[in-house]
Amino acid sequence: MMSTGFCGHPLTCKMIGTLVLWINWPAFNGILTGPRQETSITNTVLSLTGSAVITFLLSGGINKGRYNMVHIQNATLAGGVAMGASCNLVEHPVHALLVGTFAGAVSVWGYVFLSDFLLRNLQLHDTCGIHNLHGMPGIIGALASLIFLPSEMVGPQAATLAITIVIAVGGGLITGVLLLYCAPLPTQGHMKDQVFWMDGTYQEQLVKLYPPSEESQFAVTRGSFKTKAVLS
Repeated sequence: MMSTGFCGHPLTCKMIGTLVLWINWPAFNGILTGPRQETSITNTVLSLTGSAVITFLLSGGINKGRYNMVHIQNATLAGGVAMGASCNLVEHPVHALLVGTFAGAVSVWGYVFLSDFLLRNLQLHDTCGIHNLHGMPGIIGALASLIFLPSEMVGPQAATLAITIVIAVGGGLITGVLLLYCAPLPTQGHMKDQVFWMDGTYQEQLVKLYPPSEESQFAVTRGSFKTKAVLS
């Protein structure tokens, strides 16, 4: 099976990004809702709270008391995604909590089971978990909005959801075909940063920053990387 590893930013930086998004997502949803802005912000906070709580519960339970940082960095935000379509429509706080909780649970399930299933059986590699954080929670939010909308708006909203899915799937297929046939890469090169970026690997960057010399060298060990560099 192909490698799914990638060189990303340190976990601390990723968690800072998650916190920034969690805090600001209510503003993302509420900025265009006019007089319903306060309601939109409140519903989004509640939905995010539901997704955050269920993410910690499920991640800790699945991993026997240890949390998976991928779940914490991503699925905790699923409530904000799911509440985007109905943040100004939900009238009861419990409903916002339920939508966020369900979206968070589905997102964790996606990271734990669905991503691996798609990779093994369909060779679909969701490199950044976009389907788990934005795809499924977005559809959940659109379906939830059908419950809260006035009856005369249900039809147009359902049609909008269907059109969005068609555009997303169609656009993805077209992009995939173009990349597959116009810019093919060997399988072993798909997950290697140096194939796409001039910066090179972590080891190569260290050597560029600290060129080796005969006078003083020491081994730098970080994680699984071991690189000789010069102490500047």
